[in-house]
Amino acid sequence: MKTLTTILFLFIINISFAQHENILITNTDSPNEPAILVNPYNTDIILASVNTDKTYYSSDAGYSWTKVDPTSTYGVWGDPCLISVWTEIDNNLYIK
Repeated sequence: MKTLTTILFLFIINISFAQHENILITNTDSPNEPAILVNPYNTDIILASVNTDKTYYSSDAGYSWTKVDPTSTYGVWGDPCLISVWTEIDNNLYIK
C-alpha cells in the first residue's frame, strides 16, 4: 500500500508540472476565436489569427508577437481559418 501511495503521489506531482504557460497575444482590439498554427519543423514559430481580420506571428514560442496584415483581392473579414503548407525545405506559410 505504501508503494502504491508513493507512485500515485509522484504521478500527481509529475502531472502538475506539465501545464503549459498561458500566453497573451494582444490586449488590444478584443481578439477572440483564435486559429493557431505551430510550425512542425520549428515549434518556436507560431501564427495566430483572430476575429475578424487580425493575424499575429511569433518566432519565440509565443513570448512576443508581431501583427501581420493579411491581404486579399477579395478582402479579409470573418472567422479565421489557417491552412498550413509548411515544408522542411520551404519554411513559408501560405494562408488560404
